[in-house]
Amino acid sequence: MFKMKTEKRKVWEEFYSGLGQLPEWLRKPVPFVVEAIPFFKDHAVRAVLDMGCGVGRHCVYLAKKGFDVVGIDTSRNAVGMAEARSDIERTANVAFLLASMTNLPFRGGCFQAVISVSVMHHAITKEINMAAEEIRRVLIDGGILLANLLSVEDHRYGSGQEVEEGTFRVREDFEEK
Repeated sequence: MFKMKTEKRKVWEEFYSGLGQLPEWLRKPVPFVVEAIPFFKDHAVRAVLDMGCGVGRHCVYLAKKGFDVVGIDTSRNAVGMAEARSDIERTANVAFLLASMTNLPFRGGCFQAVISVSVMHHAITKEINMAAEEIRRVLIDGGILLANLLSVEDHRYGSGQEVEEGTFRVREDFEEK
């Protein structure tokens, strides 16, 4: 399992180090995060964790909307890029940490919301379950989870390398090396 985590981390480090100019899709938030803002405000959300923040696109967006945001990622390159972007955008109410979704470095009940955009489906079932437990732990009672995951209805289901029953590692274009 450690080897697998190291391999995944290496892929993400290579991906982020090779980006150069950020592609458009990594500069703007996904629509479902944008659409969640009124819901978050209606539910008095203040502190948000972005689990798997990448280059910080959602962190910066949420910070500009007045939320206090912490972004975590396992890639040093991604965290560095997120910090640089936050500096350029002058967002003071955001912080970035190098951390794993399976072992969040926060006390219990410290966030009103957790977002995770296109992250958890990169893990095996055991890791997803661990991440879900960590999310439950760091959310306040009645907190909000906003996440997307792939399903068996995804057109890629069943392709790639089967890493456990019903779980397939499908290489993204940037992983083809």
